[in-house]
Amino acid sequence: MKIKHLQMQRYMQNKEIQECYNSLKTYEQKLEFIYQLLKQTQERTLAFKNNEFFTKTTLNDLSAKLKEISNLDEVSFIKFISEKIVKPININIGHVKLDVKTTNSQNEELNSIVQNSDKNIDKKEKLQSENEKNIDKNLTYKMIDDKTLIIKIRSFKKNCLIDDKKIIEEIKSLEKTENFSNVIFDIRGNGGGTDEYSTLFSSFANKDIIENTSYQNTTSNQVDSFSDIIIKKGTGKEYNKFLLVDRVCYSTADSFARIFKKTNFATLVGETTKGEGFGLTPFKCELTSSNNFIKGDKKLESVSLVFPIECPVNEKGQEDFSEFYTEPNIKCNSEMALEVALNHIKDKSIEKNNIEFQM
Repeated sequence: MKIKHLQMQRYMQNKEIQECYNSLKTYEQKLEFIYQLLKQTQERTLAFKNNEFFTKTTLNDLSAKLKEISNLDEVSFIKFISEKIVKPININIGHVKLDVKTTNSQNEELNSIVQNSDKNIDKKEKLQSENEKNIDKNLTYKMIDDKTLIIKIRSFKKNCLIDDKKIIEEIKSLEKTENFSNVIFDIRGNGGGTDEYSTLFSSFANKDIIENTSYQNTTSNQVDSFSDIIIKKGTGKEYNKFLLVDRVCYSTADSFARIFKKTNFATLVGETTKGEGFGLTPFKCELTSSNNFIKGDKKLESVSLVFPIECPVNEKGQEDFSEFYTEPNIKCNSEMALEVALNHIKDKSIEKNNIEFQM
């Protein structure tokens, strides 16, 4: 099945879920709907991660706590969902989140709805986030010798894509004079974004990179398999490629790591990724109704529950949790990943020269 057909199916399923949620009248009904929806789509994932959130008594306990809230309104309900459902699910690095949009980004009350929703952001990841504030460009590159180019991509966020494409065009011009043969992609600290970044990697692909994969749709239990060109051929030249990864690489960053490894597009060096890069675009269920105002002129535009619905399966249709994370080809401390990749290039060069000398 083609991925576009799967995406259309997903759109219709997502639309049905939204319509069902919109028809609910009470917060108790909405709570049960959200709980059952996440139980159906996330329970197997959490079981794999040893998170026992969905128990026989969980929903009853949540309902009782909801009734204790005085003056229950939409904002306090969403805060309840964040504190009592989203955060507990994400204890073992889940991919469930609340997407909050407001006309006032400085609104502390609204920002607190999703504050610290992921308890597993460690000091290293926080430091990475702070460092990104001081970086002018998302994508940077440098030549370290006549044959090796390093490309650092800090994020796959869509709003960076246009500028990053321009920098890739600079690299193409550089190739005409430098004639490099080794390319090291550094995505350490990259938390994901859009898969449209595949167009950038195309510049270094001398053939179409095709992914063959299968997932079980947890809302329908249907196993969907597809084969699709993820990275299109963009050059006739063959490069020796490496991808540097760490345990911060998440979502789309993990997805690229998995695809690069499965298709031998690049050699992965570093630490096991944070994961969750499998599947298609997550479902989104908007929890807010229209025209909600908080504290006068501060308008809450929308709050949506965002969650994946796929469970990866193998060729026999059996659950395959190995795809939740991506193991590198060469494991090492992520801080040493660049040095390890460069040493590997150097060793291969020496090996090649020895072979030529023997000939």
